[in-house]
Amino acid sequence: MKRFYFLLSAFAANVIKPFPKAKIIAVIAFTLLINSTAFAQSTVTGTVRDEKGITMPGVSVKVKGSQVGAVTDESGRYTIRTTSPDAVLVFAYIGFASKEVAVAGKTTINVSLADDAQGLNDVVVIGYGTQKKVNLTGAVAQVDGKQLQDRPVPNAIAALQGISPGVTITRGSGKPGAEGLGIRIRGFSSANTTAALTLVDGVEMDLALINPDDIENISVLKDAAAASIYGARAAGGVILVTTKKGASGKTRINFSNNYSLNITARQPQRLNSWDEQTLIDEARLNATGAREFTPEQIEWLKNPNFN
Repeated sequence: MKRFYFLLSAFAANVIKPFPKAKIIAVIAFTLLINSTAFAQSTVTGTVRDEKGITMPGVSVKVKGSQVGAVTDESGRYTIRTTSPDAVLVFAYIGFASKEVAVAGKTTINVSLADDAQGLNDVVVIGYGTQKKVNLTGAVAQVDGKQLQDRPVPNAIAALQGISPGVTITRGSGKPGAEGLGIRIRGFSSANTTAALTLVDGVEMDLALINPDDIENISVLKDAAAASIYGARAAGGVILVTTKKGASGKTRINFSNNYSLNITARQPQRLNSWDEQTLIDEARLNATGAREFTPEQIEWLKNPNFN
């Protein structure tokens, strides 16, 4: 842009110098260009506070739809250069609701952000009691029972896979109905066992025996601070399951059904019993020189009434 101004000035001074009227027109156009450019790139300043009027440092201020941004300083003040008179500023901070403000030609915009209390007042089951999520100090993850529903899984253990961070579901086998599912929290935590302690309504129980539709919520205690009351049994973490309870009101009946079909990728074609016995008999004859079955015994296999 500076180079453009330089070229325009040189053009006005040297090329159109002999023409006074043209020079005046060029100067007017040049002045309008400078004013429009300065207006399009105006600077906006202001202060960001919370609902109590306390200044907020570290608030992200960004021009919506662009990469232009700034951060408030320790006094909650910011300075940002907008790209157009119709720009919209977006103010965002963790724990507070984001706010959008139109510049509309203003050079000073002061903003007040409101607390985003959504999710902070949720009750989390920890140990022998409950606590609000906002007051938690340990590593605790909560899974709502609604997240476990409508998942095509055989039990509640498989339903946890991919929902809670730090929780790994292991499979000991791929056989249908005998997968040998296990829960591992934050990897290997003990030389003896890595299994997590599972308590269903305060009673130790296998999570695979619980219907996922009967679960109200699940709390996963990951670190020593959250699971310390369980002692050495909590070396692999603790999973606290709270089941649903009856509620007053109209009777509601829910029905859910899951079914699956397992088919082998390639089913080998086997011989019938007498051909198989014949080949076995030939192999034994080649190896030892003696037969294992007599021709009469092989013929017995062709008789459907032979046991």
